[in-house]
Formats: sequence, C-alpha cells, structure tokens
Amino acid sequence: MTKPPYHHGDLKTAILDAAEKALADKSLGSISIRELARQAGVSSGAPYHHFGDREGLVTALCQRGFHRLEKRLEDARSDDGLIGMVKEYLSFAKDHAALYQLMFSPEVTAGDSKAKLHPFAAPVFEMLERQVGDESDNGSPQSPHFSAISVWCFMHGVASLSSGPTLEGRLGDQKLETFAYEAVKMLTNSKD
Repeated sequence: MTKPPYHHGDLKTAILDAAEKALADKSLGSISIRELARQAGVSSGAPYHHFGDREGLVTALCQRGFHRLEKRLEDARSDDGLIGMVKEYLSFAKDHAALYQLMFSPEVTAGDSKAKLHPFAAPVFEMLERQVGDESDNGSPQSPHFSAISVWCFMHGVASLSSGPTLEGRLGDQKLETFAYEAVKMLTNSKD
C-alpha cells in the first residue's frame, strides 16, 4: 500500500511565516528555501511552485509586509488620524524590524521587484497623503503630496534610527512617539 502524497493546507503562508521567522534571527543571505521547505514539512521543490525563485519569495514577503503595514495604519488612522498613523508606523517598524528593513532595502526597491511591490506600497503612501491633506492647514505653501513625502522620509528615518540607542538617548525624557508627532505636525503645518 502506498502512502498518499502529503498535502499542505496553505503552503505559501507556511513558507512566508517560516521566512519571516528566520529573517528575524539571521540575515536574508543565510536563509535557505530548502530549509524553509523542511520547516514546513514539504519537499524542497514545493516552495518554487509558489514563488518561482528566491527573488519571488523575498518579493512576496515584502508584499505581505506592506499589506500588514497598510492594515495597521488604516486602523490607527480610523481611531486617531495622523498621530495614530505616526505611532503605528513606528510600532510596526519596531515589531517587525527585520521585515521592515527588507521592505525598504535596495534588494527589493529596484528592478523587477520594485514594479511587483508598487501595488502594495502605493496604497500605504496614498493613505498617508490623504490624511496629511485632511489635517494640513489649507494655507500651507507645500502641497499634501510633498508634505506626505516629507513625512514618509522623516518616519523612515526615525524608524531606522530608533533601532539603536542613539536617537532615544538624544531625546532625553521626551518619548519617541511624541517627538515624531510634533515633528510631523511641523512638516505638514497641521491644524491642531
């Protein structure tokens, strides 16, 4: 009697979960698709059916990251507007530090990967742009688009710098979220 073939319920999700977990512990270069397949309990070739190659896996991981970021920012926006988005952006970057760094790394922000990520990254920026427009002073000399770009750049810088002790050490008693929101209000000429 032959054993029926193993069927994995949601292989794609299992591989992405394993990749994200591995990414939190080691560098991207040391993550093996073969090892991820072993962890998921499937043949070493099975992940290639979903991702094509290593680049496809990395792109899918980043797409999932942008989708999560969008959801978290949307929830925060609904509750607390721009201040909620600022806090949630920093929280996401801290909670998923390795994934966050990968999402903005040169490896995935150039070439074919850039085009594949755009439909996932664009809604995040567009949501930020809408919120900045809603909360900006109409007399501002800067358009909501350029204000949103300024906010995005600032938040990315804060998220990157806050992964080490330098930024928080310079802030003294001021909370990182408070500093970030006050700076964002200045960048957007926010009504408030």
